[in-house]
Amino acid sequence: MKKDTQVWSAGTKSVSPPALKPTLWRTCRVLANRNRLRILQDILCIPGQNVTAMARKFDMPLSVVCKYLREINARGLIKARRETRFVSYHPIPDASVQQSSVLLQALAASFREQKNPIESIFRTVTAFTHQRRIEILAAISSGAKTFSGIRHKTGISTPALVRHLRKLTRHGILQQAEGDEGYAIVDGRSTLQAALLKMALGT
Repeated sequence: MKKDTQVWSAGTKSVSPPALKPTLWRTCRVLANRNRLRILQDILCIPGQNVTAMARKFDMPLSVVCKYLREINARGLIKARRETRFVSYHPIPDASVQQSSVLLQALAASFREQKNPIESIFRTVTAFTHQRRIEILAAISSGAKTFSGIRHKTGISTPALVRHLRKLTRHGILQQAEGDEGYAIVDGRSTLQAALLKMALGT
């Protein structure tokens, strides 16, 4: 989509559950779905649509679109507003969800700037869809650079650690130093990668 992507500030008559506290890896699991990403992109580009319009546009069952919208809303990335008989959806971050505004801004930037944003975002968020991978990043950030050091710091089994390190490396979050077992977080990250890492590391 070529339309300008924007994030709205909070307004009135929002329909949203209070005090949401989603974890990062669960939020990324919601985002690691191309259809949900397409719906979020559409809401960013054209705020105020209702579920019927989106179901028709994407040729998806109404029940499926409703489910996707509830899941995105539960992560604090959109808000629903009741307008007469209809509920419309807007790219308004939930103020009660920590870092939701930062994440939504990063997603909006990715949709706006990336050549193939759906695939780029999908590739990035899937690196953060497991709590163990977030623990690995925290361990590396705190100084555990080698495989044995990371394993000692996290307590993750060798087979599982191998799998998680491979995925983080394959998705461009980690790089392995030449000539040794050392791992490092990749520099020159995208806006979305930087935001997710900041959230993962609590920095």
